[in-house]
Amino acid sequence: MEEAEAARAAHAQAEAAKETGIALETHEQHLARARVSFEELRRDQVAEVVSRFEREHFELSAMAAAEARLRQAAEQERDKLVSWLRSLRRNTSECLLEPSCTGRLAATLCEANGTQTELGDTDREEFPALSPRHETLALRLADLEACLFAALSEEAARLHIVEQRMRHTLALKNDMIDELKTELWRK
Repeated sequence: MEEAEAARAAHAQAEAAKETGIALETHEQHLARARVSFEELRRDQVAEVVSRFEREHFELSAMAAAEARLRQAAEQERDKLVSWLRSLRRNTSECLLEPSCTGRLAATLCEANGTQTELGDTDREEFPALSPRHETLALRLADLEACLFAALSEEAARLHIVEQRMRHTLALKNDMIDELKTELWRK
């Protein structure tokens, strides 16, 4: 009887070990499937984050390029206006220095300071008044300089806004990169 009990106990132990082995194997299979599922999910999330980052990076780069093109166009326009103003000054000076104007040369000599042309200090009693033609040219030049000065001020303000936008865009881009890094490290 002891032998039968020992055989039954051994058989029960073998059955329990077999069931434990099967349960362990099943548990390991579930764990392996969960790992594979987790890796696939993680891979998909990383791919989604990288895709979003690339898209946003492209959009920010496109915005930065557009702002740069606007800035270049504004600078080119400013350079054109400045060169046009210089040529007007030169032409006006040449006109004022014509031989027919030699009697009034001292009264009409223009000096250029920055973007403002001023008639030299002359005593009106000492020199005769400017001819209507020269006075018209001087007034036109002053008007053009005023327009150029206003345009330069507006352009400076626009360029300042563009610079602020670029700085803000780059800050957003850096923040986004940091957020994406944080997301990736958490996963």
